[in-house]
Amino acid sequence: MKYQSPILETLPNGFRIVVDPSPHVETAVVGVYVDVGTRHEKLFEHGMAHLLEHMAFKGTQSRSARQIVETIENAGGEINAETGYNETAYTANVLGKDVGIAAEIIGDILRDPKFDEGDLKKEQDVICQEIAEAKDDADDSLFEMVQAHAFAGSMLARPILGTPSSVRSQTPDDLRNFIATHYTPENMILGAAGAVDPDRIFLIAKNLFGDMERQTRDAMLPAAYQGGSDSAGRDIDQLHFCLAYEGMAWGDKDRMGLRLLTDILGGGHASRLFQILREEKGLAYSVEAFDESYVDTGLMGVYVGADMEKAAEIENLVEEQLLRLAAHGPAPQELMRAQAQYRFALTEIHEDPEARLERAVDQQFLYGHFIDTNHALEKAMQILPVDIARIAGRVLSSKPTRCAIGPEGFRLGAAKPRPAFMSVA
Repeated sequence: MKYQSPILETLPNGFRIVVDPSPHVETAVVGVYVDVGTRHEKLFEHGMAHLLEHMAFKGTQSRSARQIVETIENAGGEINAETGYNETAYTANVLGKDVGIAAEIIGDILRDPKFDEGDLKKEQDVICQEIAEAKDDADDSLFEMVQAHAFAGSMLARPILGTPSSVRSQTPDDLRNFIATHYTPENMILGAAGAVDPDRIFLIAKNLFGDMERQTRDAMLPAAYQGGSDSAGRDIDQLHFCLAYEGMAWGDKDRMGLRLLTDILGGGHASRLFQILREEKGLAYSVEAFDESYVDTGLMGVYVGADMEKAAEIENLVEEQLLRLAAHGPAPQELMRAQAQYRFALTEIHEDPEARLERAVDQQFLYGHFIDTNHALEKAMQILPVDIARIAGRVLSSKPTRCAIGPEGFRLGAAKPRPAFMSVA
């Protein structure tokens, strides 16, 4: 299958517009994506990016909070926002004919927010409830623990939601200063995909954002992988365990190979760990490998849900399979299956306008240009078992991050030394 690149236009002030039309659909997604997330916050701003995402919908100088959502939903659409470590997105899904009003509303909430002090207090209460809900969820708590130890000393170690004290300390002026610093034209992209006309989208973007002034911001503080161990017990029945290592940054030449390694290890029911831990030994119900990339570092790991008594055995088996992959590489069929999974994932993205748009916007923020999908697929097909073995060895050369949350009284034991015959140089 041949993949077409989106269309890019840049306004004189540096504001970018990405359009990916699909002629055979009637719906569209339009959004403004901002190159700011949790890792751009200063210490005293912890949770600010997420708080701002919430407050943007609380009303503007010309629209109430209710008018914002009713305008979109009266047309049958929906409007939402999401904050991550790297960026914040404000998007609306509507019929193609309603793209103009959807873009206008998003522009309004970003450029003319009200930030009423009473609304801020209520939303701070809502976010504190959200923080409490995440704390009650063992999976959420586990991955916050993993981030905290994997990237200790950087903003990547801090939860996206913030803490109750950091969220409650923010004022309307703090929100305005955060917008003034980060919501600048060079850091923003208006994206549209689906039933959209590129010329119309370019004109909409120019009218909404063309008068913004360029400005620079301080460079983002770097993050580096650290590694470490932690565990906690609480009133639950199952063990939630994660073993992680340093992964690859976005621009790393081995990032594609790491994606394939992740799928080989725990990317499906036919993966090594699913077959060994669940099908052969019956040690776990949930088994999943994952990798996450950032501009300057990355994380690769395995999550397992199991009985508390199985923690040590599961950890040994996970590391053993990584060590075996480093020593011998995958079987040809394992690599072919991972490559087929990657091809399917790209095809699935290609058939989803919103997923295509998100991929294109990410590439603009990360690289400043689009990555040719056909070339990426060809590159994945050229990776050999020996490449996977080398990458597995590279992963294992980092200090592990060992984290677990289990029933009351649970504590993760010390890691066992690797057998000499399986050590990685």
